[in-house]
Amino acid sequence: MQTTALISGHQLLEAFDEMSIKLNGLNNWALSQAFDELNHTYTMMLEYIRRGQNDPMNNKLYTQVIQQTHALNDRIMRQERLNNPKYELYKNKQQSLNATVTLSNMLIALESYWEQKKRGFISDSQRDDAGRQHDNNLSNLFTLIWTSAAWNKSEAEQASEIIYSDKIDPTDKALVISAVTLSIIEYFDERKLMLLFDAYLSSNDIVTQRALVGLLLSLIRHNDRLRDYSEVCSRLSLYCENPEFINNTYDILAQLQNSLDTDKVNERMRNEIIPNILKSHNFRRTPIGFEEIDDMLMGKDEKLSFEEKKKRDENEDRLREQLTEMAQLQMDGADVYLNTFSHLKNTPFFSDIAHWFTPFSMDHPAVAHSKLATNNQLPKVLSLFLQAPVLCDSDKYSFCFILDTLPDNSQELMAKQLGMNIDQDDLNQMEETNKSSKTKPADISRAYIHDLFRFFNVFQGYSCPWNPFKVIKSFSPLRFSVFTELLSQTSQLQTLGDLMMKKEQYEEARDIYLHLDPKEREEDIDLIQRLAFCCHKLMDSRSTEYYEMANQLRPNSVWTLTHYAQMAFALGDFDKAAQCYDNLLDIDPENVKYITRKARCHICLEEYDEALPLLFKAAYLDELNLNTLRSIAWCLIMQGDYAKATEYLNKIGDEQRNYNDLMNLGHCLYAQGQIQEAFTAYRRGHELSQQNENGHNDFITDFKRDYKTLKLQDKGNHTSMSLMLDAICDVPPLG
Repeated sequence: MQTTALISGHQLLEAFDEMSIKLNGLNNWALSQAFDELNHTYTMMLEYIRRGQNDPMNNKLYTQVIQQTHALNDRIMRQERLNNPKYELYKNKQQSLNATVTLSNMLIALESYWEQKKRGFISDSQRDDAGRQHDNNLSNLFTLIWTSAAWNKSEAEQASEIIYSDKIDPTDKALVISAVTLSIIEYFDERKLMLLFDAYLSSNDIVTQRALVGLLLSLIRHNDRLRDYSEVCSRLSLYCENPEFINNTYDILAQLQNSLDTDKVNERMRNEIIPNILKSHNFRRTPIGFEEIDDMLMGKDEKLSFEEKKKRDENEDRLREQLTEMAQLQMDGADVYLNTFSHLKNTPFFSDIAHWFTPFSMDHPAVAHSKLATNNQLPKVLSLFLQAPVLCDSDKYSFCFILDTLPDNSQELMAKQLGMNIDQDDLNQMEETNKSSKTKPADISRAYIHDLFRFFNVFQGYSCPWNPFKVIKSFSPLRFSVFTELLSQTSQLQTLGDLMMKKEQYEEARDIYLHLDPKEREEDIDLIQRLAFCCHKLMDSRSTEYYEMANQLRPNSVWTLTHYAQMAFALGDFDKAAQCYDNLLDIDPENVKYITRKARCHICLEEYDEALPLLFKAAYLDELNLNTLRSIAWCLIMQGDYAKATEYLNKIGDEQRNYNDLMNLGHCLYAQGQIQEAFTAYRRGHELSQQNENGHNDFITDFKRDYKTLKLQDKGNHTSMSLMLDAICDVPPLG
């Protein structure tokens, strides 16, 4: 067990043993001395217990020892990391800072820059140098915070001054928040965590949203140890009294949950949607997507025959559906641009970790002289695209970089694609809207999560001990004890459960719905149906209990009865399934699907006399349904009416037969003494089975099963059936 887990589980003696082993390999005198002092303190506490001394301060002292043990273990892990070549970037960044890079000095530098800029003291000739110096200061500040050990009280106060300063632009504060987040994710620091709580109270949305995303990830990261940090728990409890905080928290948890599908979404786009689009001659790829080509304008349409045009149009309709699906994924919050921009993150700009989290600005020295910033002749839609909440900040920088590398005609092509179906008046209106409207907090947090996902999964130079997008399988608050107070918010919790159900994360959705206790909320039929469906998908037998509850609350619901019947059948409760189909047939007496499925229930119950009338009715209503003919034939076989069964099997055309049809025909012929005809049917069935993977073994298994089920030895003799199987496919005699 990891040392951190031992400490969180209050197994201190085992934890001390683990820490002692680690310290022996570090040869760090300061850490060893701190360990000896802490070990001595705990030994004395144990000795007092042995002597029966009851100190009323014991609980408080014990909590302090737990916290001190955590802190020392963090220092040990940090030192191990500095000694590990795998984390060379972390060490190099830390050691690259000179003595002048302190929180207090950076506060002065940032305030000075923004004050001079506000007062117009930075001339045009000085703007580039001042911007580069400011960016360098931010980079140093980011590194200082990211690689820092646990803050002391003075350091925490200095960092708070940066966040509270009204002279510093919110974009700089947002970058500081990201550095604090990255630092806590790596090593717990209560003071940094409290800074995130404070930053959430900012009046600026970009600071607020980054702080809350960082806060939630930090709480999740250190969930197991937080029970020993009462101030953190009390602060969270206080915030949970604020409905806005609750709603905001659930929004971000939903966005984090969405992020877990990023690889799956992009894999499908990469391996399925995009290749299909590229195969089409009517779509061509641009640097950020696809553009439809009009064959009429290209002069190709007139060369195609009617059939070729028809086939092409059908293919293009499917492709448009896939493009629409891409657009819908984006509307639902999916990160559809990861594939597009991930390979553009190997530029020198992104070698600086701070730049992965730098809020986008056209004033940033990296893009201040880009074509988008300096070329007024560029199509307006390109700059509007950057202002829209479509791309995350790091992708916006990549967009500017790639635009600078494109020739003018490619820029026009990109603009045409982005501005498809948008006229000039619409563009002017969009521009005015962007100027007057405020970016929604949910858009800010979603884009920031996309930035975080790229950093943790795309940046090659960084090795993090904890990647939330790989380690965490669910962001449901049920999974983390620190979020206990969130669970009383039933409306938001159910919305999160609905999202997980929509994404087919049925286990997580089921557990959320169960927590909502549907038995105490019988008026919520929708919740009960959703819970039943999730259990159904997980083959959880409790689904029938909830389907029954839903059926009692809202009788004769076709949806409930259909799914209830399916689950009952899957669980082997054929009587209950047949009863459900009876109820469905009361609603729709001529429904062939319900009739045949009820017949299947009777077949499974070996009630062939009840099944046959239903199947005959189904065959009358749908003469072309081959499965109905197969079921009738099987019932007749089980009743011993082989001649009539043969008639129904012969109604299935040669090209429509499967190997089971031919095997059943062979059984009928064999039972009627037509041995040569039976062999022919069996042999054809065996040959047909070879078209399926493992077809030979399936044929043998089915043949032996039927041999026993139908008691075919009573129709001939044991030896003749063994010879028949040998003749068909050369297998050992039946035992």
